[in-house]
Amino acid sequence: MKNKMVFKLILTVLFSFGVFASNAQIKVLSGQKGSTYEMFGKDVAKHMKTKTEVLNSGGSVDNFIKIYHSAFGANFALLPLDVLFVNELTEMNVRRNIKILAPLFTDEVHLIVSANSKITTIKDLKNKKVAVGDKSQGSSITARMIKRIVQVDWESVSMDVEDAKTALKDGKIDAIFYVGAKPSKILQSLKNVRLLNVDDPALSSVYPQTTIPKGTYKWQKEDIKTCGILTVLVTNIAEKSDEVKYIKEVLLTVKKNLNKLKEGNSIWKEVNVSKEQFKKIYNWPVHVAAKKVFDLK
Repeated sequence: MKNKMVFKLILTVLFSFGVFASNAQIKVLSGQKGSTYEMFGKDVAKHMKTKTEVLNSGGSVDNFIKIYHSAFGANFALLPLDVLFVNELTEMNVRRNIKILAPLFTDEVHLIVSANSKITTIKDLKNKKVAVGDKSQGSSITARMIKRIVQVDWESVSMDVEDAKTALKDGKIDAIFYVGAKPSKILQSLKNVRLLNVDDPALSSVYPQTTIPKGTYKWQKEDIKTCGILTVLVTNIAEKSDEVKYIKEVLLTVKKNLNKLKEGNSIWKEVNVSKEQFKKIYNWPVHVAAKKVFDLK
């Protein structure tokens, strides 16, 4: 409780001095520079009539903290679904304050080892050093969840993916656990590495199974069976707020321009806002504005 009060006090002071001043009415928390989340946010912003600012962040956990506390005036964010559910365990008002607007695409789990590593399955990670992203990134939450489900006791190393790539090359860690939509620009430059299957049967009840086709990365020589996490667009705008108009504009912009967007960035080809896709959010509350736009009951 004390930490929350300090966090809110810091934000109040910063806003009072205009540190985060911006005249944008719509502010979308995306992700790190160069990430799929950032590209997605910028693509939407290009088609908006209302001025829209795409904010970079440390990652999905950082996004959750900021959208939950309305930091920097953010009113939209991209989040992996498991980040919502994990934070629900400690924040009692999450379902009331954060509503889903649309299911978007799947983030795939990438488990990366050196090409000459003797590690061949996730079970081989026992007692190994595994970079899981830093604490502000959703990869760290997904890695923790999977570690518990498959019951493999590896040593989790908190490390940003860029630092992890260097550490793997230098032999300071044994594997990298990274969650991101394929193809991830961050991973394209890797050399002398390979992906491992993440297809333990125990995972299927929590994370849907998916495939990263061979050739997705220039260094990838075979299909990889792995699991995925649904990325969703969320808001902290109250259902009776005057700002509901911005929700409608964002969603209608996506809906009307979806075919055009699918011709550009490859991630848009996987975007699916059908009624069937909404069934995959495990009964998380959907904002009433979204229900109207997508004709949901």
